[in-house]
Amino acid sequence: MPSRLGQNFLASPAWRQRVLAAIAAQPADHIIEIGGGRGELSTGLAESGARLLIVELDAVLAARLQHRFAGNSRVQVRNSDIRRLDLARELSAMRSSLEMTPPEAGRNLAVGNLPYYITSPILSQLCRYAHVLNEAVLMMQQEVAERVTAPPGRRAYGLLTAWVQAHARPERLFNLPPAAFRPAPQVNSTLLRLSFAPRFQAWQVEADSFHDFLRAAFAGKRKRLWNNLKPRFPEPGLIQAWREMELAREARAEELSPEQLAGLLRRLQAAAGAAP
Repeated sequence: MPSRLGQNFLASPAWRQRVLAAIAAQPADHIIEIGGGRGELSTGLAESGARLLIVELDAVLAARLQHRFAGNSRVQVRNSDIRRLDLARELSAMRSSLEMTPPEAGRNLAVGNLPYYITSPILSQLCRYAHVLNEAVLMMQQEVAERVTAPPGRRAYGLLTAWVQAHARPERLFNLPPAAFRPAPQVNSTLLRLSFAPRFQAWQVEADSFHDFLRAAFAGKRKRLWNNLKPRFPEPGLIQAWREMELAREARAEELSPEQLAGLLRRLQAAAGAAP
């Protein structure tokens, strides 16, 4: 069957076992699988005894998964778009649906083999629910994984990097070759772990404000940060913030860590609030 929605199915049993071992699902876990596909990972996740919600956008594949797991009360299959789901509500329902595990036990996990063309929106969706997720273990295009894990100063570092790293600690686990998938993609894939721990409270910034700030800061690739922010903030506040943070006038957003960017936003907001 050809790929209908850009899926590259994990066909290799050996690579499948490596991915399942990295997830290390336990009976007390609550797992949302993004894109069950043909059940490549779903079967192993279900065998762990974890409570599993499989979210599959393809109606044909979702129906097949529903048939496969019809007799397993710990597995649900939803024909839906992960980007449209309220993950907090879904996880809460999973925890209250069975009485075998205390509500406080087990991890809340998101796992999946992400379609390349919507990887960034899915990552943004998971970040939105970082307060209820413990981890995500995700297969994605290697280039995107490099962006998510890039340190400041690297060419790959950008808005997506700073946004994800504000919510989680990303870790590249291993790469998967095209031959592990059917159909085989043209690029390598990476298995990435995100350990969620949002830092906005520690940074004393609000998440939505920080995201808007990042969009402005990274508006022009390789463009000076000062020029990107000048239309949004009064120049006296920019001067004061640059002095306090000892930034060069030529500084670019990709040179600053997420924490430094949050510190810059906090200073600019304070200066704007103090202005007459």
